[in-house]
Amino acid sequence: MQLTKRFGTHHLPLIEDVVQDTLLKAWEIWRFRGIPENPSAWLFRVAWNLAIDALRRQQRQMPLTTHVSETLLTAEPPENPPETTFLDEVLRLMFVCCHPDLPREAQVPLILKYLCGFSVQEIARAFLTTEANIEKRLYRARKAFRVKEIPLQLPPPHTLKDRLDQVLLAIYLLFSEGYKSNQPDEVIRRDLIAEALRLGNLLAENPITQTPAVFALLALMCFQAARTEARLTETGALCLLPAQDRTLWDETLITIGKHFLNRSATGEELSRYHLEAGIAWEHTKATSFETTNWHKILQYYNVLAEHYPSPMTSLNRLIALSEVEGPEVARLALDASEVNHSLASNYLLHAVRAHFFYRTDQPENALLHWRKALYLAPSHAEQAFIEQKIAHFTTPLSEAPRPTTPDKHP
Repeated sequence: MQLTKRFGTHHLPLIEDVVQDTLLKAWEIWRFRGIPENPSAWLFRVAWNLAIDALRRQQRQMPLTTHVSETLLTAEPPENPPETTFLDEVLRLMFVCCHPDLPREAQVPLILKYLCGFSVQEIARAFLTTEANIEKRLYRARKAFRVKEIPLQLPPPHTLKDRLDQVLLAIYLLFSEGYKSNQPDEVIRRDLIAEALRLGNLLAENPITQTPAVFALLALMCFQAARTEARLTETGALCLLPAQDRTLWDETLITIGKHFLNRSATGEELSRYHLEAGIAWEHTKATSFETTNWHKILQYYNVLAEHYPSPMTSLNRLIALSEVEGPEVARLALDASEVNHSLASNYLLHAVRAHFFYRTDQPENALLHWRKALYLAPSHAEQAFIEQKIAHFTTPLSEAPRPTTPDKHP
């Protein structure tokens, strides 16, 4: 981010190459010489020097078309990246990435890629699309930055709200990746959860961005983050809501979430975050899984599916439907749903289908879909959870046919 700030967004492709080269150099040098006392300063200086060298080469090769400031080429990098302003700069650059001259569909992927450190694959999974599609969006955004020379300046205060929806979506997806990561070794990423909460708090503290949607998103994230410590078993397997020890839930975060939920009730706005926060609150306030108000949750999902439709919303709604009207009704609804196509390579679709088959006394079909879910699950914790499910059946796991490698994209 500091390189982007100093060299400009029109040099994004160069900066991306420089960062990759810097990491390779670190790997080559540090394994022999050891890690330096200040690794971040080392990385920043090496990246700075590589960027300067690359810009000088461009200037020599294309002196009439390459616009590079002589001041920049002769400037010395700071001794250390300015940590004291880094946190606020993340939010500022998020608003920059939502400039109206940038393609709207590329704004959030741009934030996730360059400010949140997501891989293209992770962004594609978040948007339920292909990596090629995300690459195209990022290319168009980089081109717009270069051609239109979009400045790295915070927009005027009166324009912030026009960009707020996209910033909130980026924070929401950042939190979602932290809450259930696609990393194989880390199903919960506490660093991403903490960063999303911090960014949300910054928005809530700013008079210009104090909107009901901001408060609702904060409430949602607090309710979800409160369950973090109860979501993994002692063996590292995923622990779903029915089996969680609710005494492990963070009461402080729940209290903060209630505070923001109340603040979100002002005005007439009803965002997706209001509805999802309402669902999370119903789960949070229930003293047990059995006492959950599923009728209320289904009502929230009905409104969410009508006004903010998505494949995952539809799938989650069917889970609520199964608790209200029974698993057979939900299974038949799933058979007729379009999510079978859009989530065909997502393990959650098969896990839900397996759950419905199991609850309707169809163990063979349940086992078939648990096996499909197992080989599609991205993390070891999710795989361990599914293996526990499969272990309840009489057919040994070793006899299960291994499907071909699934498509990487949901």
